[in-house]
Amino acid sequence: MAVVPYDEQAVRVWLVEQGFGDLRGEIIQSDMERCPMAWACQKGELHVCKWLYDHGVATDIAKADRGGRTPMWVACCEGHLRVCKWLHQAGAAADITKATSDGCTPMHIACWSGHLKVCNWLHQAGAAADITKADNYGYTP
Repeated sequence: MAVVPYDEQAVRVWLVEQGFGDLRGEIIQSDMERCPMAWACQKGELHVCKWLYDHGVATDIAKADRGGRTPMWVACCEGHLRVCKWLHQAGAAADITKATSDGCTPMHIACWSGHLKVCNWLHQAGAAADITKADNYGYTP
């Protein structure tokens, strides 16, 4: 499938048509705005992630919000292993060890959230060193 230019309005309309609600209303989270890709990763909607990627949102697979949370971090937090694997293959491989502004890595959040399969995958995919890495508050996974 050929990649076409990103059209935010078309993305919003498509998401509403698919039953995902108004994109603008869903991606606003307190004082930060998450990109559509992060929203789809949080919801575990792999087919939406792929659709967004194919329709010009490829750069958003590694886009961090103001707190440093990437789509990979969000997918790990929610335990969406299939989305994590897809992000890794699609170009966000470096994000498996990328920490937020408070030092929380995907391994931290996957452990804290109790997502053992995601933790195992992160370990095998190259985040093994993060098991003993402390965040800014001194907490390890």
